[in-house]
Amino acid sequence: MREQFENMPEVRKKLKDLHPTIVWFSDQENEYASSFDGFQSMVIWLNGAWYAYQEQQKKIDVITKQRDSFIKAHH
Repeated sequence: MREQFENMPEVRKKLKDLHPTIVWFSDQENEYASSFDGFQSMVIWLNGAWYAYQEQQKKIDVITKQRDSFIKAHH
């Protein structure tokens, strides 16, 4: 799911010029991080967008399951 998120145009644009040692994704924390003060606003933006993306994906998954159940019940 994160790969899809990072391929979204706005996210890709923000990440494309960043070296992975400046801003990185922590699998353990499930969020972006940086040890450089100048990149904290970028990290905050990325984490907000990542959170929103995950929440929307949960809604899509529920609707997809409901649709699949409906289709199965009517065939």
